[in-house]
Amino acid sequence: MSLKGEKVHLSAEKHFKDKVTLVSCIGSRFSQRMVDAWLNGMMSADIPETDRPSQVVWLNFAEGPLFYIGIFRRMLLISARYQFSTEKQACTLYHFGNSLQVRQRLGMTNRYLGYVCAVDSQGIVRWHVHAMDPPEQEELAALGKLIREMHSKQKRKQLKI
Repeated sequence: MSLKGEKVHLSAEKHFKDKVTLVSCIGSRFSQRMVDAWLNGMMSADIPETDRPSQVVWLNFAEGPLFYIGIFRRMLLISARYQFSTEKQACTLYHFGNSLQVRQRLGMTNRYLGYVCAVDSQGIVRWHVHAMDPPEQEELAALGKLIREMHSKQKRKQLKI
């Protein structure tokens, strides 16, 4: 669900086509610092434009019985709108209720760790990290190199068409 309260279904065709995307998956506040460090680090001025993703998606899991009740969902979405910048609001999504199926598809075995995934233009996860600690500069540089290669592969594929 978007912060505007609209239902969103992430699909390869609609959300990832012709883009290199970083997707963060947050199931608890414990992982927020790590995820923020990866995504903000990759979008910072220190990273060359060629090494940045085309887009970033912040996916938050809100589990528990309270989130089955509409009023709690609305309160969380309103709170997040005030908390996040306009730019971050546009690419922030929430999954309410049981997220076991989604987490299993993404290989997320621990709901308390943050996950960051690099997704190619076909919607395939090509890289992911999960941890509690923020990345070192060398790790950001290595991800930047991978993203550059993903952009390059995507451009070559487009030229063949």
